[in-house]
Amino acid sequence: MEIKLNSWDMNEAIQDYVKKKFSMDIDINDMSQYPCIEYSEYKFAYKKHKNGKLKKCKDGYSIVDHENSKYETVYAELGDGCSVSLYLD
Repeated sequence: MEIKLNSWDMNEAIQDYVKKKFSMDIDINDMSQYPCIEYSEYKFAYKKHKNGKLKKCKDGYSIVDHENSKYETVYAELGDGCSVSLYLD
């Protein structure tokens, strides 16, 4: 089963949450910027030779350098065309 929330539903949910949690009555539609989501994304680093070329394994794939790979913070705006889908079993 898929539950799909469009941007209008998400804005209404944010307004209800802020009103319930912080006792503030706001209107998301009157704000100068769209709300945004902050999430972490894993960025892979690859091992390199001294000349700068990527090291390859025996199958020809680049070797991941787990010590230098890290998480980076990424932001996504909840604009008018956005939607979130939840898939439930």
